[in-house]
Amino acid sequence: MKDDPILVDIVGKRQGFLKYLLFHHTIEQKEVVWVLNFLKDHEVLEHFTFSNPPAEINEGITLTRSHQLLFHYKDRIITQADVIFHLLNQVEGNYYFYIAFNEPKFSELERYEKIRKLILNRQLPDDFRMLNAQDHSRLTEIISDKIEVALLLHDRTDFNYYSALINRLKE
Repeated sequence: MKDDPILVDIVGKRQGFLKYLLFHHTIEQKEVVWVLNFLKDHEVLEHFTFSNPPAEINEGITLTRSHQLLFHYKDRIITQADVIFHLLNQVEGNYYFYIAFNEPKFSELERYEKIRKLILNRQLPDDFRMLNAQDHSRLTEIISDKIEVALLLHDRTDFNYYSALINRLKE
């Protein structure tokens, strides 16, 4: 659902993070910059989830502390940027983007990804205090858009769900 406000918003946040990463970190390898720029501007970004690496890494890209790329793809780890570039053109399904170093902007994006997933899976969080003011405001705006769409489509289930969610956000 390409016009889904939650999807449009999260893709914009992912693009913003990649821009931030490219401008605020010294990445020596031009091939890594090339892949990150490609990813930033490509529709494949909507298939990625940005997350800290779990104990067992799923298929996706890891940016290491030394700004190297590791692409976990079908039980292989690929490090050559040109191969990663070509594989990204074939990506279908969901992938992850991990970073293996401390970056506060990434932590904010990861929290937002978690909230987005909870909303999409219709698991109302008990507490929205973990959101910063900007994310809280943007999430309120997105949920309001979802309510409007539900009203237009006469979708009582979505309307009730998003109305309850917006009420919780206002608390």
